[in-house]
Amino acid sequence: MLSRVGVGRRAERLLASALCALALDGSAAATADAMIVVHGNRRVDAAAIRAHFHASAEGRLDPAAVNAGLKTLYATGLFEDVRIAWAGPRLVVTVVEAPVIDRVRFEGNNQLKEKDLIKEIRSKAHTALSKAAIQDDAARIQEFYRHTGHYDARSPRRRSPEAKAVPTSCSRSRRARRPE
Repeated sequence: MLSRVGVGRRAERLLASALCALALDGSAAATADAMIVVHGNRRVDAAAIRAHFHASAEGRLDPAAVNAGLKTLYATGLFEDVRIAWAGPRLVVTVVEAPVIDRVRFEGNNQLKEKDLIKEIRSKAHTALSKAAIQDDAARIQEFYRHTGHYDARSPRRRSPEAKAVPTSCSRSRRARRPE
């Protein structure tokens, strides 16, 4: 069929083998997706979790690909825990999603404006909550208070009564004189 348009036998074979390779590549990805079972997800789609695992050219998930997928899932910050186990030919990925911040609220803050504090922190409403982010935000708030002349400020973290999550508060501070 292609020889009528002036394409030789060799080019025809090359094109046919390229098309076969593309078809196999797509079927390898489909096979890998069928091999991965996801449990524990509520907000994050199972297909999005599967997308972090890339099969080899033969359509198999080797240990390096599984390890890389595990690392990228943790790197998203959307999960508190990710467990991987083999159940026969299937890879079972069990996730525990990180809680989501409903709102950020500051209490006991009389010295600085809330809008200024919100600019200083990285945690925002409707994003995943992590202990590291809360600790970083508390340190940023404390540094912001010091920068504005409130050297005796403390930023205790406490649980909000409405939420199960970790919290967000700032204590009052008195303005101290800068140490010399």
